[in-house]
Amino acid sequence: MTQPTPLEQIDLLLAAWDERLRRMDENLVALESEAIYQILAGKAGKRPALSGTTKARVGPALDAVSELFENRERLAGVVAKAREVRASVSSLAFWDKDEKIAEIHRLLQGTSIELGQKVVALAERNLLDQGSHDVFIDPEQLLAQMAARFQEARTVLLAVSQAWEALDPEMAEIESRMTVLRALAADLAPPAPAKGPATGEAPKDVAELASAEAELARLRTRVAKDPLGAQGGVDQMKPALAALGVRIEHALEGRRRVLATLGEARDQRRRLGEAHERGLRLAGEARREISGASLPAALDEALLSGLDEWLHKLEGTVEARRWSPAEIGLARFRAAAEGYQASCVALAAAAEALLSQRGELAGRLSARRAQAAALNARGLTLDPAFEARAREAEALLRQRPVPLDEATRAVEQYEAAVVARSARRGP
Repeated sequence: MTQPTPLEQIDLLLAAWDERLRRMDENLVALESEAIYQILAGKAGKRPALSGTTKARVGPALDAVSELFENRERLAGVVAKAREVRASVSSLAFWDKDEKIAEIHRLLQGTSIELGQKVVALAERNLLDQGSHDVFIDPEQLLAQMAARFQEARTVLLAVSQAWEALDPEMAEIESRMTVLRALAADLAPPAPAKGPATGEAPKDVAELASAEAELARLRTRVAKDPLGAQGGVDQMKPALAALGVRIEHALEGRRRVLATLGEARDQRRRLGEAHERGLRLAGEARREISGASLPAALDEALLSGLDEWLHKLEGTVEARRWSPAEIGLARFRAAAEGYQASCVALAAAAEALLSQRGELAGRLSARRAQAAALNARGLTLDPAFEARAREAEALLRQRPVPLDEATRAVEQYEAAVVARSARRGP
């Protein structure tokens, strides 16, 4: 295989550099056309305000992109010079041919690109050293540095884009959850006064929600200015918001309990009033019907009035949405009302027992009179004295009020006589 001539080698080298420059242009334009680059590079060279990790990484990345364009021009300039030298080489003439080929190799393979001056750090200087020196580099080295800088810049810029793309839905989710919690917390907060500033202390969960909203505003600003450093804040806010949601749900459950208990307390007060009226009615009837009726004391009306006032205050506490004090107060109210209910029920039961005892005596007497009539029909007559006792018992039971003890003794004596006569077999 025939080896290419030196000029042919030069032409191949120039063609390779042309292809490199073409690909470089293509990729630099692609990077420059990315939306994230245009956002971060800003308009008219005015970059948007960034902070934190993003600022620390994006600034050098954008500077690197600008440097890439500058170094691309340096490379293109060297390649253009080499092409000019190549164009001056005649295939027919031999003078200066080797020198021009050497010049092309020096341009494309030697330290032909000047990068400016580098300041020498004081720690690196000797007494007679210069404070700065010119920096030269060969095209291949510069190209390698550019490839590394391109990759670093691209990585940073795409990382910012990916961070924003990932954080946007997360922030939307957090904000949506915050909206829900704000609506829920509104049901827990005390109502605002008609005039003047709000009074009283906001519930703890409402105060925490306000703090979380302030933190969300700070986080939103941080996501906008430092997406690379904001992920930690987003990750921290999610569990904090979830815990706040649990507490608000717990508070709402407490509110539901309070409202349900308030309804039960009102119903309990109504039933207590009915039980009180029934107890008074039965006690009054027992005292009218039964002589010397011994009954428990009726519930003092002052206690019922106090209970009504207490319930009214609890309703005010609920209206003010002070759920915890309301729940405690309602529990105590119901316990007191249960005690009052038991007192009214005991009074009614005692009165009913007395009235029932009178009816029971009348029933027992009637049954024994029927039994005595059956015995009499069989010829087993009862002593007339006991029949007189039966009539006495009937008279006592018809009295108002009934002397219950006397009537009880009369009925029991008559009952004993009938039972005894029934046990005998002969006259």
